[in-house]
Amino acid sequence: MCETKDLLKRLEEKLFDYLYPYKKMYSSELFEFDVSSSEIFEIFGTYKNFYSSEPNECIILRMSINEENKQICISNIFIPEFMTHQGTGKKIISIVFQLAEQFGYELYLIEMVPSFYNKMIKRQALEVEGYSDVLKIVKETKLT
Repeated sequence: MCETKDLLKRLEEKLFDYLYPYKKMYSSELFEFDVSSSEIFEIFGTYKNFYSSEPNECIILRMSINEENKQICISNIFIPEFMTHQGTGKKIISIVFQLAEQFGYELYLIEMVPSFYNKMIKRQALEVEGYSDVLKIVKETKLT
C-alpha cells in the first residue's frame, strides 16, 4: 500500500507540474484544474462558458490503480477544445506511463470511443486479447 501511495503522490506532482502552466496560457479561457486522488485518481477542469455565467466542467483524466495486479487503467481523458492539437493528452498518458514503469505497473487505456482506439492502435498501443476496447501502452507506443 505504501508503494501505491508513493505512486499516487508522484502522479499528482508530475501531472500538476505539467498542467500548471496551462492556467496562465489559457487565462482568457479561465482554465483551472484540481487533482483528486482517492480510490479513483481524477483531474477536474473548469473553463469559460461563453453561453452562461457558470463555467464548463470536465474530467481531464480519470484512472484507477489495481495494486494487486500492478495495473493502472485510464478510463477517461478529455482535453478542452482550446487545448487540443498540442499533444496534451499524449503527454499526460506519457507521464502516467513513465511513472507506471518506474513503479512496476502496466498502463491500460479502457472504455475508449472507436476513433481514439484506432488512433492509439496507429501509435502502436497493443490490443489486449479478449477485450474490444482495451489497449496496453508499451515503450513502443508513440506518445509524442
